[in-house]
Amino acid sequence: MKQIYFILFLFTVSSFHGQPKKDFCTEFKEESIDKLKYLKTQLDQLPSPNYFSKTELITIILPEYLTYSKFKNEAEIAYLIFNYSSQNERFKTISFGPFQMQLRFIDDILIKASKKNIKDPILRNYSVSNYQYLIDNLQHLNKLSTQWEILKCFEKITLQNNLKHNDKNEPLKKLIQLYNSGGFNQKINDQAFSKITCSTKSYESWCYVMKEWMLKNNFN
Repeated sequence: MKQIYFILFLFTVSSFHGQPKKDFCTEFKEESIDKLKYLKTQLDQLPSPNYFSKTELITIILPEYLTYSKFKNEAEIAYLIFNYSSQNERFKTISFGPFQMQLRFIDDILIKASKKNIKDPILRNYSVSNYQYLIDNLQHLNKLSTQWEILKCFEKITLQNNLKHNDKNEPLKKLIQLYNSGGFNQKINDQAFSKITCSTKSYESWCYVMKEWMLKNNFN
């Protein structure tokens, strides 16, 4: 079974990187607009963040969401389970789900988060580090609505503990950097986002470009 998981992951990665790149940026933007329209319908049904608007907070994860594919995600989850069952610590840092979160990130945020306003019982009941619990609930953590709730917790924790949120632009920049790399090292955050190869832009730069796509398409 472990071998099947690993082979599926390798096949998916090679297939993804082998796709033709002709006029990729134009095609990518067109596909992204469609994904953004769908995302809006989903977010309209979900609770608002604590500080930012939904448009502002979702900006943080747009490069991940717009390069996400369900097929590749299945391979990522299979690879995560393969590493977990092999007792390989790598399982904690494999990204999955529509916002491409890692179990290490989820574990950290849920331990720190105030459970008072979390209605989701699976998230609310998490108070101490327990990766078996996260693995058992992996499909739930894989949902957009669940990752949105975790993103809201990330926003609240970060702005309360680390940042002054009287300036709207600076906190958004910092949240983007923290979500992308886990820190504020400018050299690291200026590196090109490797999942989009047609244009050399950092993760942060792509966030602002994609935010403009939202605004121009009445994503408010």
